[in-house]
Order: sequence, then C-alpha cells, then structure tokens
Amino acid sequence: MPVLDRSEFLAKLHQMLRGLRGCGSQSVLLLADIRQLRVINGRLGYGIGDRLVERVGEIIRTALRPKDLLGHLGGGCFGMFLPRLPGPEVAQLAIHRIDEHLGDAIALDDVEVPVRLMYGQAWYPDHARDVDRLLNDAELALAAARDRGGVSLVFEPDMREEGMLSTALVAELRLALEQQQLELYYQPKVTLATGRTSSLEALVRWTHPGRGILPPGQFMPTLENSHLALPFTEWSLNLAMHEVAVLGRRFPGIQVAVNLSANVLYAPNLVAQVQAAMAIWNVPASQLALEVTESAMMRDPRSSLETLRRFADAGIRLSIDDFGTGYSSLAYLRELPVNELKIDKSFIMGTTQGQENRKIVLSIIELAHNLDIGVVAEGVEQAATLDWLREAGCDLAQGFYFARPMPRKRLEQWLKASEWGFAEQASNETGARAPAIPSDVTD
Repeated sequence: MPVLDRSEFLAKLHQMLRGLRGCGSQSVLLLADIRQLRVINGRLGYGIGDRLVERVGEIIRTALRPKDLLGHLGGGCFGMFLPRLPGPEVAQLAIHRIDEHLGDAIALDDVEVPVRLMYGQAWYPDHARDVDRLLNDAELALAAARDRGGVSLVFEPDMREEGMLSTALVAELRLALEQQQLELYYQPKVTLATGRTSSLEALVRWTHPGRGILPPGQFMPTLENSHLALPFTEWSLNLAMHEVAVLGRRFPGIQVAVNLSANVLYAPNLVAQVQAAMAIWNVPASQLALEVTESAMMRDPRSSLETLRRFADAGIRLSIDDFGTGYSSLAYLRELPVNELKIDKSFIMGTTQGQENRKIVLSIIELAHNLDIGVVAEGVEQAATLDWLREAGCDLAQGFYFARPMPRKRLEQWLKASEWGFAEQASNETGARAPAIPSDVTD
C-alpha cells in the first residue's frame, strides 16, 4: 500500500476501525516524527527537507506489513496503523525494524542527512475507539516523548490533563513575554584563586500575576519545547547584553553566561542572532559565554559541534553545563571548542557525603585541565565544600554559599559590598575596559 496523504489516511483509518469493532484484538496507531526537520530545512534547504520526508516515508513502508496503513500527516510526521496485534511488544518490534531500516543517516545529493524518529502510541480499543480521539491520544504521547527527551511513549490517560495544562501554560508564557513579566536574575561565579567574582550566570524568573515569582523549573521545560523557544532566546540575549553593558560601566570586563536550550541550539540563524544582540549593545565577545547542557549536545553531537565551532570562531566563550550527566565521550570532548566545564551540582553536593563523588569530581577536574578547559563547581552551599574544591584545583564555583540569583540592581550592590564581589583592580590589571555603549542605555 502506498504512502497516503492525511485525508486519505484518516478516511481509511475510519473504515478500518469500523471493521475492527468487536473483533477482540488489539491495534495501535503509531505517530513518528522526524527530529530537527526545521533545522535540516534551514541548513540544507527545503528541497532537501522535502526529499528527506519522501525518502523516510518510502523506508518506513518497507518496514511495515502489507496490511499496515501508512500516511504522511504533514511536516515530518507520519501515521501508521497496525491492526490485529497479539500484544504491545509487536509495536516495539515494528519501531525497532523501522529504525534499523532508516539507519543513522540518509544520503541525498552526496549529503549525509542525519535522521532520527520519535514515536507516540495509542491503542485501539483500550485508549480510544474513534479516529479523532485515537489520533489525539497518539499526538499527546508523541508530544510527551518530545518533552521528556524519549524515543517512544505509549499514551497514558494523565497525558490528556498534562496536554491541557501545557497548552494553557504556553498561552500564559506568550503573554508573559509580551507584557514583560519575565526578568533575568544573575548568580555570581567566584574565581577560587582570588576569591572574587569575575563572571555571572543569567537565570530567568517569571513574576506571575497570580502566583508570584516562579523559578525556571516550573515553566522552562514547557517553554523550551514550544514555539516560544526562539523568541525567548532572542529576548534573553538582548536583555543580558543590555544589562552587562550597564554593569560594564562600574565593573569593567565582567562576563555573563546565557543558557541555550536543546531545541534552540540547532536553529540555523542562532549564531547571527547572538552576534546581533552583541552588536546592538556594543558588548565584546569576550564578555559573553553561552552555556549548553551536555545532554542537549548529545541529542545530535555532529550538529552541536558545528554550531559550537561557529560560536568559537566568533570569539564567544562556551561552557558545558551539568557535565557528568550526558554520557559524552572523551574523543567528542576533545573536539569541542569549549572554555569551561560546569560540574553538575549532584556531584558537588555529594563530595561531603563520601569518597565516590570526590573521585568523580577529581577525575573531571583532571580531564578538563589536561584539555586546557576551566572547571566550575555548581551548587556550592557549605564552607567545607569550598575548601575541598580549592584543594582539588577547581577554578570557579557558584552556589548559595556565595549568593542566590538576584536582579541586576541588587547585584550591583552585592558586587561592590560583598567579600566575594568584583575585583575591579584585578580587572584593570588585565587591561579590561568597559566597552563604549549606546547613549540611550539606561540603568
């Protein structure tokens, strides 16, 4: 059976469901979505993207049974209906067979295009008995797989409520961006050799009209997996550059780190967007660092490396966040043009509890220094932890022991008054100068 278009697929699915009524067997609707198709379109052109979608459909068809239904539902999404299955394990076998047939990449015009699919499953008749509900449940499972970084998820009833909550939260976040309810707080990073602050990490906070100030953990996972990810990144970059330009008047050369999410990392215009923000506020590349989690890079190591090299070529500092949680290889780490590794706080906080975490932290520090990469310890909350990190040769640290994240004006006071504050004299000795900033930049 050929690959059907959306209307043909849904009409045929409706007929098949009517024929299955009362048969007593299980059937599954599988949705498969091509990961990072928008990035592929942006980098290689929509012609390549369209051909990739067509080729993926052809390959999926070869992996299915003749009686299985296959349709292209739009974009990079395919629908498959596998009737009369003996059990759920057969659906997993079908997914495995499809992935095997696809391989890691597809050659188009002498270009190896990486291809990976995510899957959502909904079962007839257990989850739904009509086309609309079955399709909706499979879409919720696919969205959950995307949000949770998984490969394949089976629909669960709780996903209906999660889906409604997520949709409502995205609508609230869109208003938050429009109505300036979001702001950046900054947490100092202290250089352990001097005991003074040299750089900051920008962290978003949401002043919700009904719930007060919300930390990022309560809304960022939803935002990063929505269409707002790119607009949010543009907003955060511009605000961070504005505020570091203001800070640079009093604290010459101070650096700020901005976090990039996994779904933004592969955007084709990301490097240009970052450079535009620096140009608007006349901030030199030496005062900006970009933080990317290790797990985000490992979603597509080849594309991540390409993007990070473009940033490095532009003179922008790069930092791997939450290092130790993403299973990157030593060979891959050697290729990365990074300046800094941030050791995940779970390892740092564990250094006071036993030798195992200390061994892990020591090995990361040694590895990084052998590659001429600096090390930042996250989550420092006790003096004993700080003393041990100094002895271990760690370069920088951040955590509640020094300061909690704070808005810029409070940060300015802290940088002047705290024992961990900005060492202006040390900065001047290095020759750092505050950049000339546009005359309309205000405090």
